[in-house]
Amino acid sequence: MCKIEFDLDEPAFVTVNVVNVMGALVETVLSEQKPAGHYNLDFDDGKLIPGKYYYKVFINKPASENGNSSKLLKTGHVSINNGA
Repeated sequence: MCKIEFDLDEPAFVTVNVVNVMGALVETVLSEQKPAGHYNLDFDDGKLIPGKYYYKVFINKPASENGNSSKLLKTGHVSINNGA
């Protein structure tokens, strides 16, 4: 089990994805509206093969003038050793 932490300054729709080193989606950990605050998510990494993975936390706000409503809030990495 690993932790993914992030903070929201204001309410937003949050998507947390775990991807492999090639950038392919492994799992969507969270995809829902959240109020402002500090968050600690538990990610069950036991089903992944050993290696390095990355997580990406996106927030979605109402579409801006340029039409881009998704913003990358935070990235990080997770190393999986499975029993090592």
